[in-house]
Amino acid sequence: MNRKVIIGAAGFVGSAISTELEQMGHEVVRVTRSDVDLAISGASEKLSRIISDGDTVVLAAAEAPCKSTAQFQTNIRMMCELLDAVSVAQLEKIVYISSDAVYSDSSRPLTEESPAVPDSLHGVMHRTREMLLVTSRHPRLILRPTLIYGPADPHNGYGPNRFVRAARTGSEVVLFGDGEEMRDHVHISDVAYYAARAIESQLGVINIASGELRSFCELATKAVALSGGKSEIFKQPRRGPMPHGGYRAFDISRLRSVLEFRSMTLPEIAIEKEFHRYGT
Repeated sequence: MNRKVIIGAAGFVGSAISTELEQMGHEVVRVTRSDVDLAISGASEKLSRIISDGDTVVLAAAEAPCKSTAQFQTNIRMMCELLDAVSVAQLEKIVYISSDAVYSDSSRPLTEESPAVPDSLHGVMHRTREMLLVTSRHPRLILRPTLIYGPADPHNGYGPNRFVRAARTGSEVVLFGDGEEMRDHVHISDVAYYAARAIESQLGVINIASGELRSFCELATKAVALSGGKSEIFKQPRRGPMPHGGYRAFDISRLRSVLEFRSMTLPEIAIEKEFHRYGT
């Protein structure tokens, strides 16, 4: 069984995937920024001393969300340093943890064949990194998770994580507009489960999503209800168009067909568990 070298193993996603792989019995080499900082020019030489022939190398590190050209340049440099580090190695495969942000908006559920023409800098960054992998001679797997939520998320992004944290402290839960947009939310435990199994066995592109749609209003209402009246919803007027036209759904047929499928975590159940994690 070959080693799994996880770059970004201290991060939200990288840490969860590393733990899942270890529980499956794999030898995992956790590489953090303190070990190798890919944002620094010349990091490839240091990384090359960690990687061995036969390894599977997973890039789960990024400056995200990417909101500036400086961040874009840093993220591209990170991928280039990785590719330089593995240029002479004989790897089992390279795995890139990308994002659904690479996809264009669509009125239909997204699949792996949907057009990857991003309309955000964050999406352009991930798509550029994916395209750089084409220059590598190693077999490759690209995983594109949708909006991830769950314990230990460091970003506190708009959605379930932020709603729970606000409601648990009795603060207002802020919705943009009426929070009516419908989208897929995937729990970190499901991302780790499917990513670990895909890393072990798959090549190509696989989306990781729940296949379920929830509105932000539904999830905010659930979090507020758990507060027992200590929190309430505040609706903030939108300053721009509704993201993704208010619809971001996924057809997860490929995920179901190529990996051992298990029931996905329902966001309303996850919200309740997280709310009570530290008491009310």
